Amino acid sequence: MNLVEALRISLDLMRRDRVIQLLSLLPVAIGAGIYFFLGKFIFTDLRESINSYLLTHVQNGILFDILNFFLIGVFSIILIFLINWTFIMLLGFLSAPLNIVVSARVEKQLLSSRQNELMNKMQQLPWYLQFYHTVKSEIKKVILIVFLTICSFALSLFPLLVPISMFFTGVLLSYSFLDYSFGRHEYDFKQIKSDLMKNFFSWGMLGICFMSMFSIPFLNILVFPFAVVFYSVVWLLQSQHKIEVIGNYASKKSIA
Repeated sequence: MNLVEALRISLDLMRRDRVIQLLSLLPVAIGAGIYFFLGKFIFTDLRESINSYLLTHVQNGILFDILNFFLIGVFSIILIFLINWTFIMLLGFLSAPLNIVVSARVEKQLLSSRQNELMNKMQQLPWYLQFYHTVKSEIKKVILIVFLTICSFALSLFPLLVPISMFFTGVLLSYSFLDYSFGRHEYDFKQIKSDLMKNFFSWGMLGICFMSMFSIPFLNILVFPFAVVFYSVVWLLQSQHKIEVIGNYASKKSIA
C-alpha cells in the first residue's frame, strides 16, 4: 500500500478539483453555521438571562463580576468541548450523501472512462435482486461493526490492552470511510471481510493517525473531507486498479 503516492494524489485532487472542493466545504460551512448560532445563543441570549438572574439575586458588585466571569469561562469551555467532540459526528451526518458523490468523483478522475463503464454495467441488476443483496450485505456489515466495537470495548477494560483497543477503533474509523467505496461497488460481506483481514494492520494504523488528527480542534474540520478523498484513493491503489490509477492520473495531470 503506497501511502506516500496516495497522499500526493489526494492533496493534488483536493487542490485541483473544484467539484470535490465544493462538495467537501458545503457540509463544513453548514456545520460551522450551526455552531456559530449555538455560540451566539450561549454568549448573547443565555448570558443575558444569567445576568438578569444574577442582578436579581446578587447585590454585591464584586461577587456579581466574579460569578459572571466564572460562568462565561465555564460556558466557553463547554462550547469548545462540545464543538471538538460533536463536530465530526455532525459533519459525518451532514456530509454522508455528499461523501458518496466525492468518492465517486475521485474514481471518475483516476480511472479511465472504459473502466468506469464496466463497473456501472456490473452493477445493473434487477431492483429486487439489488434490494435483497443490499439488505443481506448491510445486516452482515452491522454484525461486523458490532463485533469490532465489542472487541474494542472489551479490550479497553484492561489497561494493558488499551493500545489494542485503540487499534480496533482505528479499524472501525477506517471502515467508516472505506464503506463509501465498498457500498458503491456493492461489496458483499465476504469481500469486505477479505479486504479488512488483508489490510487489517494498515487500516488500523491509518485509523489511529486520523483519530489523533480528529482530536485537534479546527484541524479536524479540514481533515474530515480530506479523509474521504484519501481513503478512496488508497482503496483504488491497493485494488487491482493500481497501475491504471497512476497512469491515468499522470496523463490527466500532464494535460492540466
